[in-house]
Amino acid sequence: MRWIPALLTTLFVSSSFAFVVKVDDWRKNRDMDRSIVLFTQSVSEKVTLDCQSFIQGMWFGEFEEASVVLMDPNHCMQLFDRIKNSVKRGSSHCIEIEDEVKKDYRCR
Repeated sequence: MRWIPALLTTLFVSSSFAFVVKVDDWRKNRDMDRSIVLFTQSVSEKVTLDCQSFIQGMWFGEFEEASVVLMDPNHCMQLFDRIKNSVKRGSSHCIEIEDEVKKDYRCR
């Protein structure tokens, strides 16, 4: 019985993740107005910021293998605008993720 709390803690800790996505550029995703593909060298799979679909957030990968960091619509659109502005000004945009978007900022 004492193993159950330890097992649950291990599963919770192993499912969490933390990393920084450095966005160098972006392009429009298909025919969607509020969905962009992020160009980054810090993540190997395709990264999409989707603020238009039923499930909104930052998608890593495609199809069945994809994982998502969920966002509310306002937070998603604000991040969308900040990424576009950073790239427009010639900077990269860094996004710190730890099971959710913790913070984002212009970076080099």
